[in-house]
Amino acid sequence: MDRPIYKILNIKNLKNNFFLIRKLSKNKNIWLVVKSDAYGHGIKNIYNILNFYVDGFSVLSIKEALYLRNIGWKKSILLLEGIFSFQEIKICLKYNFSIVIHSYWQINLLKKILFLNKKINVYLKLNFNINRLGFSSSKLYNTFNILKSFKIIKSISLIIHITLLNKDSDISIINKKYIKIFNLNFKEISISSSLGLIWGINDIYSTWIRIGILLYGLSPTGNNNDISQYGFKPVMSFKSKIISIRKINKNKFIGYSNSFYSLKKRIIGVVACGYADGYPRQLSNKYYVLVNNNFKAQILGYISMDMMIIDLNNNYNIKIGDEVELWGENICVDDVAKIANTISYDLLSGINKDRVMCKLK
Repeated sequence: MDRPIYKILNIKNLKNNFFLIRKLSKNKNIWLVVKSDAYGHGIKNIYNILNFYVDGFSVLSIKEALYLRNIGWKKSILLLEGIFSFQEIKICLKYNFSIVIHSYWQINLLKKILFLNKKINVYLKLNFNINRLGFSSSKLYNTFNILKSFKIIKSISLIIHITLLNKDSDISIINKKYIKIFNLNFKEISISSSLGLIWGINDIYSTWIRIGILLYGLSPTGNNNDISQYGFKPVMSFKSKIISIRKINKNKFIGYSNSFYSLKKRIIGVVACGYADGYPRQLSNKYYVLVNNNFKAQILGYISMDMMIIDLNNNYNIKIGDEVELWGENICVDDVAKIANTISYDLLSGINKDRVMCKLK
């Protein structure tokens, strides 16, 4: 018998989200971002469910890209951080991966390729307002011309990653400030991601959009109200079960380090979930879980590595084996993240897949 902790992926909700994205994108090509094992949902799961509908996949690593090729994907794969070694360039050429170029050291790696039996598609990254990766607008012309001179380059496209501080002004800044850049002979342009999509910014230049968190039914702003009007639904439910129930007398400590002191008699339950499974310890004594889809049970004491203690509030109807929702269709992971002082991306990708089973429904 397996330890009773699992994540459930709702296939219907996933398809619902994808076709909403397709509608909102106004027929632009869609890359689904499936890095970090599809934000904890499983690359294979997303591929099996959506491969007939999607235009391409965006990944972080060569390993993820090779996995997609090996399970049958033949169309576009984009490496979002590009290549890290000379050997990776050869792999990209062999398997027809497109790569982001964000730094001069990557250009220097491309210079070393002497054989020309295959060519590679590159996406030149423009740094806009995050200041992580990419070339400044003043360097983009020169960089474009350097890449254009390489015989190994099949095509040069443009990619921008922006964090929109103001949905009305930021895209306008791009349109006005970088209009000359867009007039370069780029094969494709990709600007918008999940945030641009829900804010209705269907930029006039983009041919591709990159969709990550929105596919999984969560808001890129961290506020579920920003996407609820569209009908997006959470794909993942994180669940466990009660494995112990006990009565305690008043004036007793609960959990490690005497972290909760009970002034009254209580019935408490132990749930098979801890921080090693991916549930944030920061929620100790601060949040609740949902038992049997209807009973809110407060977390008592410190969440430990493998377990948490919850207050059953003298509810004698709850029994060992009853299901506990940690987040999902009833408890929004964005709300959990706020209390834990983090974001949904962190929680979803932080689930320990070696300890947590995955089920589809």
